[in-house]
This record gives sequence, structure tokens and C-alpha cells, in this order.
Amino acid sequence: YPLCALAVSDERPVSTQSTWEIRYLVSLDVIPALCDLLNSNNIKVIMVALEGLENILNVGENDKGRTGGRNLFARTVEECGGLDSLEHLQTVEIVGDDIYDRLIIIIRKYFGGDQEDGYVREPEVDSKRNEFQFGGDNVDMAAEEMPGGPTGFSF
Repeated sequence: YPLCALAVSDERPVSTQSTWEIRYLVSLDVIPALCDLLNSNNIKVIMVALEGLENILNVGENDKGRTGGRNLFARTVEECGGLDSLEHLQTVEIVGDDIYDRLIIIIRKYFGGDQEDGYVREPEVDSKRNEFQFGGDNVDMAAEEMPGGPTGFSF
């Protein structure tokens, strides 16, 4: 596995030749091998695997025009449990800031991790009164039913 990881992780920008090399390695099923390396106890191995996966996912992103708008390499990472491994690594204390930051970038860029969490919302601000509107329209409805008119927080 380490040779596969080293072959796809390169500090140079992804060129046409390296893009062809990456596609060739993907055809040899290097993605599951790299995903397995994410479960290593060796931080350097994990970082090399992340770099390799990021290069592969970048090629898949660039191929979306030829693949119906889908990153097929990202789908392969998901299918072999790689996304689960990436998410799990975010909770491991031994990973440093470099790995954690790279995890966040990969998940957001290639797996839609930048979508808003349905449970966490920023409060709306009433621009006319410069006040926070907690709960949106429901607050106004509840306040209208209260005797004495609307009340709320004012900062």
C-alpha cells in the first residue's frame, strides 16, 4: 500500500501526465488501498494517504464534465468506506492540525460537507430594528397572541 500512496501523492500540481497516471492507478483499485491506510496508527502514513486521495478526488472533480456531473472517484471513496474513515479521523485526538484541516477541506470540497447542519442555524437579524429574530416568524406570531403586544430581546 505505501507505494500506491506515494505514487499518487506528489507535491507538483496535477498535470496532464500525472492525471493520466492517477486514472491508471485508480483503474488498479488504488482507492480502497488508500482508504485502508486512513486507519493506520502512523500519522505520516495517514497524511500521505490523504494527499493521494485529494489528488485522486481532484482529478475526479475535473472529470465531472465527462461523467454526467458526478465525481466518480468520490463515489468510489464512499463505497469502500473511505468517507466514514475521513469523518472518524476528525474525532481522533492524535491527528494534528495539519491532518484535521486537510480532512475538513476534503470533506467539504468533495463530499458536500459544507452544507448547513439542519440543527444549527444562525439567528436572523431584523435589519430595520437591528435586532436578532430568534425562531423566525414563529416569534412574531407568538408575540402577537400575547396581551400587551409584541415583546422580545433587544440588544
